[in-house]
Amino acid sequence: MSENLTSLTARVRCLLKDSPGLAWNEAELGECIHQALDDLNQAAGQAWSLSGLDGAISTDLPDGLASLLIRGAAAYALLMLAAGRADLFNFQPGVCQAYAAAGSALLRQYQHGLTWLAQIRIGGLQGAACPPFPTDADELPSGWRLDGDLG
Repeated sequence: MSENLTSLTARVRCLLKDSPGLAWNEAELGECIHQALDDLNQAAGQAWSLSGLDGAISTDLPDGLASLLIRGAAAYALLMLAAGRADLFNFQPGVCQAYAAAGSALLRQYQHGLTWLAQIRIGGLQGAACPPFPTDADELPSGWRLDGDLG
C-alpha cells in the first residue's frame, strides 16, 4: 500500500493517541511529517516525496521507511507540544516533562534509524563501481566547478 500525507497523518495520530485531533491540528502534524521526511532524505541522500506534501502527486518513499518517518514525526509533535506548554500554568505538574521525555525517546529511536540509513548510503558509495565524484579520468577538470565556469 502506498502511503500519502493523509494516511501518514492518521498513523501519527494513532501513535500519539490523538485520533480525534484534539492536541494537534492537520497543519502542525503536516509540518512534523515534512521535517521528518527532510531529515530522512538528507540521511539517505535521496529526494523521496510523499503524495499530498509540497504538491507531490505520488509517493516514492520505500514502504519499509514509513514507520521510521512516523516515529520522527511523532517525536517532533511531542517536542513541539512540550515547548508550547512549557510556560503555561498546569494543574498537572510534570506533564510538559512527560511530553518532552516521550518525544526525546522517540527522537532517539528515529535518530538511530537515520544513522542506519546514512551507513547504508556510505556503504553504497564506497562499494559503487563508479565513484560518486569527478576523477582524473573524467573529461571535466578535477574539482568542483563554479556556476560561472559552466558556460
